Amino acid sequence: MGVARQYCGQLGKQDNCQVAVSVSLACERGSLPVAWQLYLPESWAEDGERRQKAGIPEEIAFQTKPQIALAQMQALLADRPASSGAGGCGHGTDAGSGMHSRGWG
Repeated sequence: MGVARQYCGQLGKQDNCQVAVSVSLACERGSLPVAWQLYLPESWAEDGERRQKAGIPEEIAFQTKPQIALAQMQALLADRPASSGAGGCGHGTDAGSGMHSRGWG
């Protein structure tokens, strides 16, 4: 599900692959994924037959990767005090701009 020609960070180039958007907590000793979602390319989101064959629920709509990341951050930070932040994350990206506009970093 979701295989398309897109940028793959593991390969450092575009290829046919699946992409996941995730948020992890990290420190010197390691990292822990706390949110993870498979990215559904727009070509998949708009293809009803393909969606049905893959069992993709109708309520799953196309979202860009930055939109997915912001939704994950919003869910994770919903119950945090305003002083909590996400410093050093997403700089120079649409997700980073969205985080900064919300006071998260």
